[in-house]
Amino acid sequence: MIRQAVAELVIEILNNGDDTLETVSSKFNADFDFNDRISALTGISLLLTDGLLNYAQQIVGVYILFNEGKSQPTNPFAYIYQTLLIVHQSNPNFISPQLHEILSSVLNGNGFGPAAKESANTILSAGFTFPSQKEPILDKTPSVTPRISPVIVSNTPDTNCQHITHDQALLKILTSEIFWSNFEAPFIRPIPEIAPIFEGELSPIYSYATPEFLFDASSTTSAKSSILLLIAKAADTKLKPNESNVLISEFKRDSSIYDESKFPLNRFASLIENNPDVAKEIVVTLGNRKPSILKNLQSLDVTVNSIEVVRHFVLSGSPPADFLQGYAKNSIKLIQSLKDGQSALRKTRIFTKVMSIFKTSNYPFTPELVSDLKAFCTELASKSIKEAQDLLNML
Repeated sequence: MIRQAVAELVIEILNNGDDTLETVSSKFNADFDFNDRISALTGISLLLTDGLLNYAQQIVGVYILFNEGKSQPTNPFAYIYQTLLIVHQSNPNFISPQLHEILSSVLNGNGFGPAAKESANTILSAGFTFPSQKEPILDKTPSVTPRISPVIVSNTPDTNCQHITHDQALLKILTSEIFWSNFEAPFIRPIPEIAPIFEGELSPIYSYATPEFLFDASSTTSAKSSILLLIAKAADTKLKPNESNVLISEFKRDSSIYDESKFPLNRFASLIENNPDVAKEIVVTLGNRKPSILKNLQSLDVTVNSIEVVRHFVLSGSPPADFLQGYAKNSIKLIQSLKDGQSALRKTRIFTKVMSIFKTSNYPFTPELVSDLKAFCTELASKSIKEAQDLLNML
């Protein structure tokens, strides 16, 4: 599976048809850690082979796969390239003519050539030319089982059906469990061998050892101890899905467990990065009752996960009137203090993007917040940052 925030960023990168392919690929490497990058690469591969991307997105996706695997003796994504060319033989519209030449060049061992220094939109334009390539030898019997796409596209006579954009459809598909069904293990583990019962395993049951009451208080104590251990673990380690679900359910049932855990606020940033879903529940449930949590949230670094927690709290919770103003002021100050231009650019993009989401969701902006955002976006006008320009146009 792939996280919602990662899926949104993958679609945003695939839609970047204006920057050169080398630039887009560098942004891809900068935006994801190792685990998220593996999920993103797998998702891009599936979208390509299922024919769910437009021509410009296909070119960006293929280059990202090529750049990730070019350092390997055998490119791990070569099967994806072959699949696209094999499908193209029976369906010429499956990929663009430009991508056909590029894939032929890659499989012939010549790489992307001059196309790497061009944008996807430039490659698709009439003025772009790519050296003619000989047809590569395709393996018609691939070494892996062909994937049967679970995505079925059909027309519906229901006139009340809600229309969604291509990007929204891609997001729903990427975050759907059935899209990843090929990667589920058919068996969790082998059936264990049947062994005889040893004499030492047998013991009599004495009636007087039964608890005096039907309710065993010790089981409750043990369960609470396990929850407290999970809270402490969540700050340093990414929890398994079942552990995360147990913790979220417990917070919904009894929010006092947070106080009992004596969770240190200086570990809250680590909790957000490792387990953002747990952090969302804590902020929504306890944020308004514990100002210290919101104050800490306002001062956090601008990352994909911290932005997602803030977005969830603002749109799903009941934040104080001055929360968003304080968060925006601290985030702008942090971004402006950065010396690393690439890091500042990345944080600016995701910060202005989430502010645009709040604006389009009709969340009320105070006059002071509007003034701060206008000043910030105006300073960035010379850098031509699309997300900042879009926000400025909304204000």
